[in-house]
Amino acid sequence: MGVAKRIFWVMLGVLVLLLWVSAVDSSATPIRPNLERILAQPQETVPFPIARAGWDGASAASHRASNPTLERIGPEASARDAQRSLKNATIPDYRAVAGIILVVLMLRRMQAPKKTTAPAKTAPTEKFEVRRAA
Repeated sequence: MGVAKRIFWVMLGVLVLLLWVSAVDSSATPIRPNLERILAQPQETVPFPIARAGWDGASAASHRASNPTLERIGPEASARDAQRSLKNATIPDYRAVAGIILVVLMLRRMQAPKKTTAPAKTAPTEKFEVRRAA
């Protein structure tokens, strides 16, 4: 099957699929909201957290917590994690590199000219002596 035939059949399949999808009855028609019913519903209240009781202002920033859990989830830890993930992203996976190299070598081998095993037939040659003029 030629490439042109494959392209034709794929395009025909896509066209049939699109026609079928457009012919299917859609059940997601928009619903008009009833404003009176929406306004009659009570609004949900959002509980607010308690304010920072006993917050001592800028002096809290100078105090370093020695909590290991806080050190794992704090801003310094997230910066370290970001640096570590960027460093890991720059190092390629050896399996992916080996796969790409294997594909390149296979494609080159497929496109290499075929070597013939039969020796080329040549016409018999005679040995000629070349004499120089004296």
